[in-house]
Amino acid sequence: RSFSNWKEHVGEMKRERGIFKKVVSRMQNMRVASAWQKWVQYYSKKVDEYKQIGVVTRSIVKWKLRKAVRIWKAGRDENRRKRAVMRSIISRIQYRHQARAFYAWVESSSEKARLVQLGHMTVRRWRLGALSRAVYKWTRAVAYQQSKRSNLTKLVGRVNRVMGAAYVSEDGEEGEGEGEGEGRWEGS
Repeated sequence: RSFSNWKEHVGEMKRERGIFKKVVSRMQNMRVASAWQKWVQYYSKKVDEYKQIGVVTRSIVKWKLRKAVRIWKAGRDENRRKRAVMRSIISRIQYRHQARAFYAWVESSSEKARLVQLGHMTVRRWRLGALSRAVYKWTRAVAYQQSKRSNLTKLVGRVNRVMGAAYVSEDGEEGEGEGEGEGRWEGS
């Protein structure tokens, strides 16, 4: 009997332990379930908060991005305008350099043409000067010859008058053996 009591007691103890385990496990499960429920509620609240924070954050980010995009677009437009102005300035500088080179070339070619013309004029003057010197010398020689002829003609005229006067007598008769015109030199 004691064994059967003991067996009953052990069986009851087992059953009580099983009940106790069930109770404990239910309590633990309830605690876990309560904690889990609290955690799920907390998590859902946090998720809602995070969703709201996400919405706010996204709107802030979008606003900042929009602002950044606006600034970027304004900067891009400003940069495009600046690039256009710089291209214009650079092209003006290039055109100015090209124009200066062209004007220098024109000036050089006109200066060259002027120098060539001046050279031709100098050669012409030199040639004309040589020709005019020759003509001048020739005219001087001709004038000198004419003056010599004139002087010689005058001399011959004087000589003829003087000689003719020697042949004519004081009474106005001509000298001996001389006829008319014999007392004069030829060519007078």
